[in-house]
Amino acid sequence: MDFPTAVKTGFRKAFNSSDRASRSEFWQFAPVALLPPGIFALLTEWAVIEFWSIWRVLVLMFLAMPLLTALARRLRDVGEDGEAAVWPFIPFAAAWMIWQAYYWGSYLVVNVFGGGGFFLILLLYIGVGIGLVALAAAMIVSFVVTITVIGHALLPSQPGPNKYGPNPNEVIQLDRESGGEGKSVLRGGGGGGG
Repeated sequence: MDFPTAVKTGFRKAFNSSDRASRSEFWQFAPVALLPPGIFALLTEWAVIEFWSIWRVLVLMFLAMPLLTALARRLRDVGEDGEAAVWPFIPFAAAWMIWQAYYWGSYLVVNVFGGGGFFLILLLYIGVGIGLVALAAAMIVSFVVTITVIGHALLPSQPGPNKYGPNPNEVIQLDRESGGEGKSVLRGGGGGGG
């Protein structure tokens, strides 16, 4: 698949995670699909806390949807569950939630409970400390999972159809001599790994 076709296909299937995506389709589309959420994430001030700051996360999720669905389709192409596409991003969402909990917990202690005394402040910092330890463990697990997911995305397509659909590198041709049964034929003379 050439670059313009891969980009068109990726955006056309931006909200479809049920098909399969060939290796060439995914790896040509991924850098393009990474640009919108990457630019948004870099230009957004994540440390600024507002009551309605969840909108930043929702916009980022919407912008990342084409990349996530393409990765899910790619994982399905090699026979893996497409839900693994979101695993590498879970610790980042957890970090944002811990930051929100710390900020709003501090706000409640200072403004609602009038400083709250030593016990409430200590409880807040213990909770944040436990959250940060859990986050550190989640980041380590996320790193291993990310390497695994990228490794699966580098594998060649499973030959023939799998439980997620037909191989995107193969065309089913009807064999008239055998009564119309289909057989897989590679597209473009490639090695099936595209």
